[in-house]
Amino acid sequence: MKFYNLTILVEPLAASTLPAMIREIFDRITTDGKEKILCESGDLRGHAVVGAAQASPFPQCLSAAAGRRAIQISLPSKKDLGRKWFQRRLAGPDQQTFRLVAMTDVSMIHLETE
Repeated sequence: MKFYNLTILVEPLAASTLPAMIREIFDRITTDGKEKILCESGDLRGHAVVGAAQASPFPQCLSAAAGRRAIQISLPSKKDLGRKWFQRRLAGPDQQTFRLVAMTDVSMIHLETE
């Protein structure tokens, strides 16, 4: 199965925790108000859609600021990771826990599922 990944660099607002930022990002990309944009299917069960990146692909000059974290977003459809759509969702003025600093290009990985 193919998954498309996008990594974002975020800076916490106030004293936000990593789990709170991940929850808000997940809510922003999977819902539109009360409407669900992304529904869990058999293929997504057990797959982390949003999580802390193991390694930051961003240059040290961007990621060195205090509290900045790289977060990976992984979905089975590339169209869901359209840059303009994500920028509108993630860079808007109404974030509660984070501020978007940078984004990578979308990359594809293959995962074997049982």
